[in-house]
Amino acid sequence: SVLEHCEYLNLKQNELDALVSFTYNCGVGNLKKLTANGTRDIEEIAEHITSYTKSSSESNRKGLLRRRTEEKILLKGE
Repeated sequence: SVLEHCEYLNLKQNELDALVSFTYNCGVGNLKKLTANGTRDIEEIAEHITSYTKSSSESNRKGLLRRRTEEKILLKGE
């Protein structure tokens, strides 16, 4: 779960919400990559989250970028 992989971060609710959304859509394996196996802080995670938009469809990529951007905003508490 997100809490197991991110307990080192002492997450605020908005940060947890963003990472749960990300993990639901991208999987725990990508959460591990996003957090660099527990070595990134929340600011670094926020900066890297928008790179997870791979899709064979241009419209899907746009939707994924929109979702990742919303998660980034949540992570930053904006």
